[in-house]
Amino acid sequence: MTDSKNATFRMVSGLADKKWTSFESASSSGFYIRQRDTHLYLEKGDDQQFRKDATSRLAVPR
Repeated sequence: MTDSKNATFRMVSGLADKKWTSFESASSSGFYIRQRDTHLYLEKGDDQQFRKDATSRLAVPR
C-alpha cells in the first residue's frame, strides 16, 4: 500500500454528534483518528468514550 493511501481519510458525520466531524481511514475501514491524552491515534472502537474522542468540530481560522 502506498504512503498516500495510508495518509488519506474520509470526512464523515461525527460519531458522537452528527453535526460535527469524524475522520475515517480510507485504507482501513472502521478506523478513525482519535484524540486521547493529548495525542492523536488511529484506532477502531465503538464505546461512548471512543465516539467522543473521534469527533471534532471544524472551525474556520480567523
